[in-house]
Amino acid sequence: MTTALRNTGIEPVGEIPWGTHFCHFYETRDDLLETLLPFFRAGLEAGEFCAWVVSEPLTEEEVWQALDRAVPGFDRYVSDQCIEVLNARDVYLAGGEIDLHRIISNWRAKLERALSRGYQGIRVSGNTAWLEQKQWRDFMEYETELNRGIGDQPMVVLCTYPLTTSGATEFLDVAGTHQFAVAKRRGRWEVVETPQLTQAKAEIVRLNRDLEQRVRERTTELEAAIGDQKRASEALQEAQKSAGARYAAHHRQRADRIAGPRSESAARRHRRKRHREPALARAHSARSQRRHGGDAASDPGRRAGGRGDRACACAREEVGRGEVSRGPRSDDPRGAQPRPARRCRSTRSWSRRPWPRGFARCWETGSDCSSSS
Repeated sequence: MTTALRNTGIEPVGEIPWGTHFCHFYETRDDLLETLLPFFRAGLEAGEFCAWVVSEPLTEEEVWQALDRAVPGFDRYVSDQCIEVLNARDVYLAGGEIDLHRIISNWRAKLERALSRGYQGIRVSGNTAWLEQKQWRDFMEYETELNRGIGDQPMVVLCTYPLTTSGATEFLDVAGTHQFAVAKRRGRWEVVETPQLTQAKAEIVRLNRDLEQRVRERTTELEAAIGDQKRASEALQEAQKSAGARYAAHHRQRADRIAGPRSESAARRHRRKRHREPALARAHSARSQRRHGGDAASDPGRRAGGRGDRACACAREEVGRGEVSRGPRSDDPRGAQPRPARRCRSTRSWSRRPWPRGFARCWETGSDCSSSS
């Protein structure tokens, strides 16, 4: 069952939950209409099925006319069968006696039909001006059973009693079988609450006060936790920034340590090579002159073969890399012969300088040139 509050339309009562059973004491016919017309108007506008059980001083025709004047668009509610106006004796005295089980069963059947048609619940009001003294006890038993049985049902029940026929005893009986009572005397509203209702309201006030205190305490704890979390998040961000800066600095230092020796070593190798190559070239030239027996100008083989040839009567070819063509020799029957591109043993560089002995092959004899001068 929903716990939403329902508007009663009655000024001193206001909103009540489902399962409320209360009573109204009235003095005149106008007091009764001024209470019940707003009550049923609020129910129709809230999507509830309404049932008005009437007796003197009102008739069914007067009730329909009063509702038509008080409820805007009442014809629509009538055409949709949202409200019933019933005679009290037909409801309570069917069979000539008050049968509480039959009456309560009829209300439950109406509730089930209303819920099946899409209504949120039912709103009922019954007048007891028809009640005689001999029927009082049976009717109070019905009121007690109804008060006990609708607590968990989507029902709101308002019972109306005339003050003119209610003595002190009757007033106390009615107040004891309802959750609370309201009365309108000389234009003033009065609310009479049962001891159980008064105690329940006091308990609700105490529980609300305790709840508000717990909410304040919980709010304080939550604010403190949020502050701690924010500070922890800021500290984590600072730590991440510091760690990132340290990592970047370490990475730069490591890169400098690695790149520094490499660049210095490459520079040293470049300087050594630059200073060593001329010396190696001069050494090779000196060894070549010694091996070929002096200056190239006094060597006819060198003059015939051109610059860079060894003292050999025949032309030679190099086994290895590509060769470059040279001019014809006078004693070479094959004409122009390729000039070898030589590679130095020491520097491992390719050049046109003379090679050490043993690296040239004679094209005439097919043997290594082994002459040393």
